[in-house]
Amino acid sequence: MTFEEELREHGFFIYKTKGDSMRPLIRPGRDIIEIGARGKEPLRKYDVVLYRDVEKYILHRIIRIRKGQGGTEYSAMGDHNFSMDRGVRDEEVIGVLTGIIRDGTKRVDLGSLKYRLYVLFWCRLYPLRIAAQYLINTASSLFRKIAGKAARNG
Repeated sequence: MTFEEELREHGFFIYKTKGDSMRPLIRPGRDIIEIGARGKEPLRKYDVVLYRDVEKYILHRIIRIRKGQGGTEYSAMGDHNFSMDRGVRDEEVIGVLTGIIRDGTKRVDLGSLKYRLYVLFWCRLYPLRIAAQYLINTASSLFRKIAGKAARNG
């Protein structure tokens, strides 16, 4: 049964994640997520949505919303990613994250102050995370060059 069929039949489904694009919020292979069917209310910035790309399902956070004549489009991105999926159409979104269960026992309250602070902190630090990743990549590349020269020289 597809995720769309599960949502139509039951209104939600529970799934153990595989990918790491939503780390550190969702830990692959450890956390269980609950996806609920879309309601009539509009999606909001920072909602975590499940949508279907041509080949796969993607669970990412809405970062921007653009309403146009052709309908609503979203820019979405995983918490662990550095590039956005632009042009996610409203009709491609099939569900919304409604719950996270840590290690099979503890439920993360998506309405809690702790969760809301995480979202604001993590999303607002995006430019700093990009800069830090650039510095790490540059330092790592430089270190590899120096280590390679040292190994060749002796």
